[in-house]
Amino acid sequence: MPTSPLEYLLATGLQETLPVTPIPEWAAMIMIDNHDDDGRQRTETIVSGLLERGHVVDGTIAASARQTAQIWAIRELIPEANKRTGPLVSHDISVPISALNRFIPDAAGALAKLGPYRVNCFGHYGDGNLHYNVFPPLHPSDRETAATDSAVRDREREIVSDCICERVGAYGGSIAAEHGTGRMKATRLRDEGDPTFYRVVKSIKQTLDPHGILNPGAVIV
Repeated sequence: MPTSPLEYLLATGLQETLPVTPIPEWAAMIMIDNHDDDGRQRTETIVSGLLERGHVVDGTIAASARQTAQIWAIRELIPEANKRTGPLVSHDISVPISALNRFIPDAAGALAKLGPYRVNCFGHYGDGNLHYNVFPPLHPSDRETAATDSAVRDREREIVSDCICERVGAYGGSIAAEHGTGRMKATRLRDEGDPTFYRVVKSIKQTLDPHGILNPGAVIV
């Protein structure tokens, strides 16, 4: 996770302190499923080696189950921080792991051309999955404040979402990762996805739900 998720946690009051200060430019949470003394010693040796080689600038290792829960709560509370902040549009996307370090600044740069949007991007490095949340400007202009009409806001969401999905496609990624497609991206899945895959899924949907009463309009349109 970059700086922004941690800043949102502090700004919304969901966290009073963080395990490391100041807030780092990038942070990683790593769970190692080995709780004996030997496992802890090996973990400390690994972290020490990373520090010595300059790959890590700071860190903390949980010394108890309680501390583990406190550190893990940082990750678990980010969605609530997003909710309290009020996102414009959220994405659950994935890109190749090798492209993460290029995609994140590239997508932020593309958004900046549309307006002073704020981004809270975090995810799972192991599978390239990113939760990419876009927020309205912190200090909106009079024009942006006046745009309260739902149709105007919906169109803005579409423009922002199109921007993010276009960058995902440019890196060979997927617009639907662990949380599925959702209604907003259903037509994009139909128009831009694998046509054979779509036909198969639509056929299964038709077989299981011939009258279209099960979650209509979601994924298959």
